[in-house]
Amino acid sequence: MIKDYQNWHRIYKFLGIKIQKKITPQKKERVNLIFDPKTGIGNRIFALMNAINYFNPIEINFYWEDRTWVSAKFFDLFNPCFDIKINEYNDSKCYNSFKNSKNEITIYYPSCAYKKLNGQSLALLYNSIPIEVLKEYKKPFELLKPAEKVLERIGSANLDSDFCALQIRNAPDWGEYGRNEKIELFYREIDKLDNNKQIFLCAMNKEISNTIKQRYPNRIVELENKNYKSMIDALSDLYILKNAKSAIYSNGSTFCELAFWLSQYNQQVTIVGSNENWK
Repeated sequence: MIKDYQNWHRIYKFLGIKIQKKITPQKKERVNLIFDPKTGIGNRIFALMNAINYFNPIEINFYWEDRTWVSAKFFDLFNPCFDIKINEYNDSKCYNSFKNSKNEITIYYPSCAYKKLNGQSLALLYNSIPIEVLKEYKKPFELLKPAEKVLERIGSANLDSDFCALQIRNAPDWGEYGRNEKIELFYREIDKLDNNKQIFLCAMNKEISNTIKQRYPNRIVELENKNYKSMIDALSDLYILKNAKSAIYSNGSTFCELAFWLSQYNQQVTIVGSNENWK
């Protein structure tokens, strides 16, 4: 008996035994996604893109929790231009109308790792992805545009045409899992840049921002009057990061990975850190 679809697997239960089978590409008219409330923007968007690629639907419904880590609605942040009807739900009661049938599939906590149609993960591979694969799997990201309020904030940033993107994910929540990296590791990569190279900084808090600005006065640009708790400002950072031809990103962050996939360039990325101390 089929229980449901979880992560990116079809779940069977027979005589108390749980069996998992990977989901394969198939045509479904309607796809229902229940995003894990604990996941951030990058993880949710990669799950959405997997659904678009795998099922080629005409309608996608999803439960988007907007009162936890992500504190804004999808349509407050994005203006999707897909040839797909997108319905956002922010109340868990929507589960009651989600079904599995010949033309409909419901996936609980869908996989956050961006995948090829053969199931191979593309997660966090950046410039090791073959260019022909990159071009093919970037296509749906080209249709994910920012919402009007995000566009307005992006316009306030005064940047050179050839700036470098810098994302430092260090923050208390990241530190709980051993993921904060020594700031000196970022200095090492910044110091390899041309001394006149302008740098756009995406930081999680004022402390990191001040530290970087003190080290590199006159070179760092940040979103004007940034509110570090604002999802609009976070999305503005994302769409500015994606406009850089080169970038220095924190290891393991799917936020900057999303910027890479959104980029119109083959963004040249340097990753700072490793999984060595992760919990």
